[in-house]
Amino acid sequence: MTRDLLAQLCRFGIVGLTATLVHGLALYCWVELLGVGPVMANSLAFAAAFLVSYLGHYHWTFEASGGHGRSVMKFLATAIAGFLANVAIMSLVTTQLGLHYWFGFALIVLTIPVLTYAVSRTWVFADKAG
Repeated sequence: MTRDLLAQLCRFGIVGLTATLVHGLALYCWVELLGVGPVMANSLAFAAAFLVSYLGHYHWTFEASGGHGRSVMKFLATAIAGFLANVAIMSLVTTQLGLHYWFGFALIVLTIPVLTYAVSRTWVFADKAG
């Protein structure tokens, strides 16, 4: 693994953690401070986290130079696919296999970020992925 690739992976992780923190904080604020219902609040928080994630990856992780129109749509498709895979894995592990949800969470954490990175690098931000 090259130094540049390792640096890019670190930036990817930092942006992902930042987006997760934004999601959690926004969710808390919408529900606890503004009285918005949890489902709507989670949708709004997801949108805030998506924006942080997209812009962080576009500008910092992958230093993309392509237009936002195509990149943001590809990134949204990737995020939705990641979410659907997340739900499918949790359902498979808990419902079909009857295992504790932490096994599903571990499997999600070990697979979804890796796949998201690979898709982002080779498709979403392929114009300058490093």
